[in-house]
Amino acid sequence: MPSQPPPIVSKALEANFQQTASTVEISPRWRPLQEVVARYQGLASRLEHLLYEISHPYRNWQLIISELRPFVLKNFSHYLSHEQGPDLLRPVQFHLP
Repeated sequence: MPSQPPPIVSKALEANFQQTASTVEISPRWRPLQEVVARYQGLASRLEHLLYEISHPYRNWQLIISELRPFVLKNFSHYLSHEQGPDLLRPVQFHLP
């Protein structure tokens, strides 16, 4: 089994982590999106991760866009078939803070 490389020790990286570390709270306005997929554990987990990234004050847009597109394409049908789904998918719902 290959050994793990030693972790990179960098005071600059550590300082950056300390500056950008923050508590992230997912806004209650996203709750309806979560409720639609709550019974699908894997899907709910992926959505929570995506909403965490969207809610983070230091957003990683490259990560968000690369995950958002496949999430929407793969899971659009769950929202369309849900009674609240069409209302949840209005473009106004997706404006970011």
